[in-house]
Amino acid sequence: MMGRGILPVLREAAAMARQAGYLSFDLAPQFRSGRGPSVVLLHGLYASAGVWRPLRRRLESELDATILSFSYPPGPGVVELAQQLKEHVARVQGQRPIHLVGHSLGGLVMRYYARRDECDPRVVQTISLAAPFLGSKRNFLVPGRAGQDITPGSRMLAELRTASPENERIPHLALVAQDDEMIEKGAYPDFGRHALVPRVGHNGILFDENVLTMLVDTIRRADEASKSSTGP
Repeated sequence: MMGRGILPVLREAAAMARQAGYLSFDLAPQFRSGRGPSVVLLHGLYASAGVWRPLRRRLESELDATILSFSYPPGPGVVELAQQLKEHVARVQGQRPIHLVGHSLGGLVMRYYARRDECDPRVVQTISLAAPFLGSKRNFLVPGRAGQDITPGSRMLAELRTASPENERIPHLALVAQDDEMIEKGAYPDFGRHALVPRVGHNGILFDENVLTMLVDTIRRADEASKSSTGP
């Protein structure tokens, strides 16, 4: 019988194998127009926007969402990627509320963008999955500015994690994987809401059906609340 310690390893290995199957997909920016909420997705390091396909299918079928995603290579830091995010968000047409969802480094990028004055006023919430708000001791494996940004104790992380008027301006939900071995434990920012997702690792959180359901429901509720507050 397998010990409890090996099960998280096997689950994460299966998730990484599944992620590998998506890496060659969606290397060019993807845009899908729908009648529902607008959602912008940003993946983590050493991945591509293809990893969002399971979530995209749920968002399309259940919410008829407008979805935008784009891929980026390893190396660019939070500031550079936030500029790319800004340019892609500007492509979303109409006045529907925009929801930002980011995995790992992508979660930090979205929070950096959300706290800036140039953040699109249509953005109503951000959701991070396994974002390293406390950094990662494996930062030496990450090239370029990105590796510096996720160094534990970095100035960038302190800026993104601290409760401040800038950080609290746009609501945030941080989802943390219980079995995450890639980032520092307890990676919650000092603001917003957070939840610990059991029995998933750093990459497994992308494919967990309970997480996908939570994301769809969270986006649906925030979108309905935003429409109610603005009226017909």
